[in-house]
Amino acid sequence: MGIPKSKGLIRISAVQITALLLWATLLLEQAAAASVVVGGENGWTLGIDYKKWAAATKVKRFDTLNFKYDNSQHNVVRVSKEDYDSCNTVSPLGEFSSGEDMVKLTEPGTHYYICGLTEHCQLGLKMAIHVHA
Repeated sequence: MGIPKSKGLIRISAVQITALLLWATLLLEQAAAASVVVGGENGWTLGIDYKKWAAATKVKRFDTLNFKYDNSQHNVVRVSKEDYDSCNTVSPLGEFSSGEDMVKLTEPGTHYYICGLTEHCQLGLKMAIHVHA
């Protein structure tokens, strides 16, 4: 005999349901994303303890880092950990210089940013921030 066929019913496989749930989860994560001003009201400038600021600031995947700064004085360079440690800008992963840079965080893990102008990185204008999944 078997299962009777019903007209108008759509059968959805487990794979399709899983894909739909993953897609919905991704949309919800993106909708819940926040925009975080790096350095708070001080922005991206010399004299801020970015190590302390980053430790106190939780960011997650799909959040946006908003770097606000005077672009005649600073810039933002995304670098590897090795280049962060040595303040090296030779092989950047990204460069920004508008003074109002919005960086979408799509990858979990630790991200490294430095100022590539003069000796600002050596003076502390650098930040390592962990992006939570």
